[in-house]
Amino acid sequence: MNAFPATNPIVLSAIILAGGKGTRLLSLDLKIHKSLITVCNIPFIDLLCEYLLPLVSSIVVVGNKSVVKHIRNNFDRKKVIAIVGTDRGTSKDFFLGAQHKNADAFLCWNSDTYVEIDINQLIN
Repeated sequence: MNAFPATNPIVLSAIILAGGKGTRLLSLDLKIHKSLITVCNIPFIDLLCEYLLPLVSSIVVVGNKSVVKHIRNNFDRKKVIAIVGTDRGTSKDFFLGAQHKNADAFLCWNSDTYVEIDINQLIN
């Protein structure tokens, strides 16, 4: 699935912000968190984590309790760390996630965004 393997010696972590209330999706009458909506029967957050895992040393997911429970039940806790967000906004959750990263550099990603990027080109 990963079109751009990481070859850069820089060690990266990824912080995925999976908070929010999905207000732009209210017309869908969601019963689950927006990052748990399935695409081809796979929760979107899983697609994102699976894409990022080969590119980074670890992933920190900051989300609500249902997202955190899902991540803890479906991913290796040594590679994907899940913590409950502050419920006080994106910047607070970003700083919370940054405290748990295990690399000098990191990517910050929204849980409702998927784009394949060449990490090496981004860094260089």
